[in-house]
Amino acid sequence: MILGDQGLFGEKQGEEQLSHFINAQIKTLKGGHHLHLESAKEQVAELINQFLPTASDIH
Repeated sequence: MILGDQGLFGEKQGEEQLSHFINAQIKTLKGGHHLHLESAKEQVAELINQFLPTASDIH
């Protein structure tokens, strides 16, 4: 889960939601609720790319 430090959902709420998933992580970046469209779009893209498998990881 990627959250903005000034977004609608605080990290505590994110932790509660993620408690239902195995191996879930929270990444908090500077920005608001729409940080993926605003100030942190490059950082959000990098985190998503790190999360998604690369072509060499797919068998």
